[in-house]
Amino acid sequence: MRYVTFIFLLILAACTQKTEVTKYYSNGQPSSIVELEKGIKNGKAILYYENGNLKEKGNWVNDKQEGTWLFYYKSGKLYGNIMFRNGMQDGRSVYYYEKGDTKSIADFRAGKIEGEGYLYYPNGNLQEASIWKNSKLDGWLIFYDTNGIEIKRKLFADGILKDSLFKPL
Repeated sequence: MRYVTFIFLLILAACTQKTEVTKYYSNGQPSSIVELEKGIKNGKAILYYENGNLKEKGNWVNDKQEGTWLFYYKSGKLYGNIMFRNGMQDGRSVYYYEKGDTKSIADFRAGKIEGEGYLYYPNGNLQEASIWKNSKLDGWLIFYDTNGIEIKRKLFADGILKDSLFKPL
């Protein structure tokens, strides 16, 4: 009986251990390293481009993305810093141009855009400012020219355009 109990505990321990699975490109470079627990993604995940540069990095909890995930351009430069909770974007997401300047900023709640959103030109000037509720425009959407001067406004309520104002150039 002790032998059967020992074998059962040994099998149980083996089933609950994390396994690191590495996949490779045909050129021998790793394409991904993912931790699995009981056959589902649970732990770190690192994905690579075929050139060996980092593609994305984050954590899985019970097969769902969790916490901060970093995404990269093929060049290796940071593309995005995105927060996840329970597999959905939740928190601030920031995207970057390949040269490193901020491209956009938006806050998410349970996978939906919520609050203020900003889009920037490659020169760093503000291109658009918007207000979102439940992934629908809900407030002013303000457009700026490449010099950062306001050129147009559109007012939305629950995703429906209510008014539009143009600024003379």
